[in-house]
Amino acid sequence: MIKNPNHILLAYTKTTLILSISLLTACTDLSNKSNILKSNINPIAESSWKIGGKIHFEKVSGADYIGLNEINALTKDALKSVLHITKESCGNNAKILLKRQNDYIQIDHYTEKSRPDVGEEMHATLLYTSPRGFCDSETFKQVCPVLFKNCKYPVAIENVVKKYQSIIKPDWRFKIEEIKVYENEKNILFSAILSFESHKNIHLGGKHISAGLHLTLVQCFDPTIFNKQTIYQCLEILNQLLKGKLIDISNKNGVADLEFGISGQPWRIRAGKRMELQTK
Repeated sequence: MIKNPNHILLAYTKTTLILSISLLTACTDLSNKSNILKSNINPIAESSWKIGGKIHFEKVSGADYIGLNEINALTKDALKSVLHITKESCGNNAKILLKRQNDYIQIDHYTEKSRPDVGEEMHATLLYTSPRGFCDSETFKQVCPVLFKNCKYPVAIENVVKKYQSIIKPDWRFKIEEIKVYENEKNILFSAILSFESHKNIHLGGKHISAGLHLTLVQCFDPTIFNKQTIYQCLEILNQLLKGKLIDISNKNGVADLEFGISGQPWRIRAGKRMELQTK
């Protein structure tokens, strides 16, 4: 006996409707579970991954290496030989901030974000708190698997400090490979590109455990201070003065002078000692 086509169509429609409702319910349930998982992410635990690190260098030059004070002085001399500098208020070992003040150009010092009144020492960045996109070893979260077996959860900063202090030694010397300039419509930056054992990153077992090694010499947020000719002249002079020089990691408390902190926290750990941040 041939079934009524209308009955067949009705049965098919009911089956399709039931399957659609079941699928919608399953998707809704999955979405709710996903939202619950997202809401359960601990923001404190996530921020614990944001560990920043710095490498500090000797201020005074030695017999076979150049100190930060001399690098700072030579950089100022290079700027003064090309630009008409009328005012200077920069510390001897600070990162230089070049700015225009009314009708004159001033050499000032770059200040720390967490301490706006404190000049930031020239240093090499070991770890950034967030990726910059230049390499895949810029943050602790990126390098954690190279340093620790278990990286499912954030590692205590004290253990991170101990690990790096056991690797990096105070007698290490970095070579200034060259001075480079980076420019865009809002910023001009002169930076010394560093290397250690011919590598542009610190490495462990053949794998990188640091950001790209460099020392920022000059930061300028007013590109009108320079033109193409003066940029080239400064770059040429700085390379003549600094290219090929060695810089020495500072020895502090008998260990390498490394500084670590967690983004947003009012303290740092420097050379193994915890210190509270204080503004002037």
